[in-house]
Amino acid sequence: MKIYSTVLFFLISAVTSAQSFNFVQIKAVAIDSLRQKNNGNFITYDYTIGVSQDYFPNATKFKLAEPIIYKTIQKDFVTENSFYFSKIDSVIRLIEYQWDIIDESFDSVYYKIVNQNKEIITNYFHFTPQEIPETDVKAAKSIWENDSVYVQQLIMPGLQRIRVLVSWK
Repeated sequence: MKIYSTVLFFLISAVTSAQSFNFVQIKAVAIDSLRQKNNGNFITYDYTIGVSQDYFPNATKFKLAEPIIYKTIQKDFVTENSFYFSKIDSVIRLIEYQWDIIDESFDSVYYKIVNQNKEIITNYFHFTPQEIPETDVKAAKSIWENDSVYVQQLIMPGLQRIRVLVSWK
């Protein structure tokens, strides 16, 4: 059933310009096959990357390793997928999907991706998200949650960025 769900969401998102999402928790060894499917390149940063509890509700529950990150450059946007896993067992605890929209494509692409993401995630959960409006210091959020998965989409039009965070309880 887990493999079927993952394949189904890869197929759904392949039809759109949106990213495919993995709602099934995986181990770090599976990341390379996801990277190859999306034709991504591994990247590293020269600083430590951490996550807050607002970003990842279980941030204090697990000791996370530096994420495995891959980047894909497309016509209208650049995607970065970051896989945060626990050091002790290499189980993925958080996946961050990020789109940085290229200036010339903003008007035609940004909200199309936001809405496609929302549709894919809502179809998985079978209910609409809790919506939290943007403030002076925080991005607008759409939140979905069930007994095992917590998903939020962060909408940051001023930065031309969209993030979807998938984590497990």
